[in-house]
This record gives sequence, C-alpha cells and structure tokens, in this order.
Amino acid sequence: MEAGITDVRVAHPQCGEINFIITFLTKCDLEKFNKTGGPGYIIFQSLAPLVDGGKPKYESSGTLMPAVHTLASLLDYLKDNVKGTCYGDHDVAAIKCELKNWFSRRQEFEKYVHWDSSNPKKYTRNVIFKNEHMDVLLMCWPPHSKSAIHDHDASSCFVLQVEGTIHEVQYAIPALDKTFLAREMKDPTGAVGRCGALRELSTTVMRTGNVQYANNELALHRVENRSDEPAFTLHVYAPGLRKMRIFHEDGRVTIAATPIMSEQGEKTGLWTKDTDPDGVIDIKAWNLGRDN
Repeated sequence: MEAGITDVRVAHPQCGEINFIITFLTKCDLEKFNKTGGPGYIIFQSLAPLVDGGKPKYESSGTLMPAVHTLASLLDYLKDNVKGTCYGDHDVAAIKCELKNWFSRRQEFEKYVHWDSSNPKKYTRNVIFKNEHMDVLLMCWPPHSKSAIHDHDASSCFVLQVEGTIHEVQYAIPALDKTFLAREMKDPTGAVGRCGALRELSTTVMRTGNVQYANNELALHRVENRSDEPAFTLHVYAPGLRKMRIFHEDGRVTIAATPIMSEQGEKTGLWTKDTDPDGVIDIKAWNLGRDN
C-alpha cells in the first residue's frame, strides 16, 4: 500500500468500540488515503456493515509537527500584521514568535544574497519586500564584518538569525547635545553633533532562529560577524528605515541614509565601490559644524 503511512495502531477503549490511529508522512498522504477509491475509502466501505449508523462515530486529524513558515507565508503574515507609523504600533511578542517559526531554506533566500565584490569586508542590504508599513531585508555579513552603532528613527527593528552566527551588541541611549537636536529638526539628513559616552548594555550571540528587537526607547545596537564564516540575518524595519543616527565611539553623532544593494533579487545599480554600508555620512557638514 503506497499511501505514506508510517504507523498504524488499533485501540479497544471499551466494549463495542474500536479506534484506528494512523500516522502519515504528510497531509497530502492523508488526503490521498481518504479520497474516493483510496485505501481509507475502501476500508470504511468494508467496515460500514459492522458499524452502527454505517460510519465512524468520531473522526479527527492533526499534525505532530509544529507549524512553520515558508518565506512566502512569513511575508503574508507580516503584510497582514505589521502596520502603523511608529514602533509603538506593533505587537512585538507576536511578531517575534512568527519570525522564529520561519524554517529558513537556502533556496528560499538565495536570490537575495549579494556581496560587494569590490570590498569583501562590506556587509550588504538587500530588500526582499517593502510597503508603506515596513521593509524586509536580508543582510549578508562577510566574516569579521560589523555595522556602525546606530539607532532606528521611529521604526521597530526585528533581527532574525537566518544562517551562521552573529553578535548583537546593545547600548544605552546616550544624551544628545541641543545643537544637534536643533540641526536635526532643520536638516534631518545632514545634522551633525555630539553625544554622551556610549554604555554597553548587553551582547547576545545569535544563532539560527534567534530573534532580537530594538527601538529608540530601548537601545542602540551594533551587529557583528565575529566568525570566520559568512552569516545572514533577516531584518524587519517598521516603518521602513530611511535614515538613522550613527554614534561614533569618540562622541560624534551623524545622520546617515541607508543604502540598498538589491531589491527583490535585482541589484539597484546605486551601490558602488565607494558605498559605505552604514550609510552616506555628510563629512563636509560634520567638518563645518565642528569648526563652528
């Protein structure tokens, strides 16, 4: 019998009752078993004269495996459940749970893997999906690459470890000088200034399936690949991250736009050998601000 059956058990709970417990490899195998003319159909027809009412008194099916996402079903969930204009609009616990349920397969995300051939130490940003509520990116981390210390503007930042090992370092939000805040209001992309001393809060070693979260009320962070192997992370920025503050360990703070290597698997053509993956920092504005 070629029906994908892995186990059959027969129970006799009480006089006059008999239970059949059949385990299949997949739901598809169960459907084939029960379809008209299939083994299950034939068995029930044969037993019908022996059963009161001619059909089972009770019938149910379920799965022994936990529910998991494909990349497509994960994106469908995110489209339905990640909405809003600020990190305060999101059910963080529920979204983290669904991200953990993605059983990532290399063939699902391979088309989004792009490296910077001009500099093998650069990490890259690759858009998988975006709408008015979020950006979903695959980040590709060469061995010993790392991001700058940065914040996330008004966005939630979810980070899912897809493959390899990453260290996520979170820092307390430092004080910002009033001059920088005033400049930022006038020029959201070119403001420069100073910040207080950076204080590390925690370092988390992320392995496949781990999820971390940050927003501008909780922490800044840096992502590092400290290993000798490449690593991949899935980032959900909600809403999409268009700019971020870069915090330098010498006390500088600048604004950077977030560069993109590829969208939906196709290179944008905007990423060059001179592109800084941490964003375009306005050095001229910084020097002018420092001199003044």
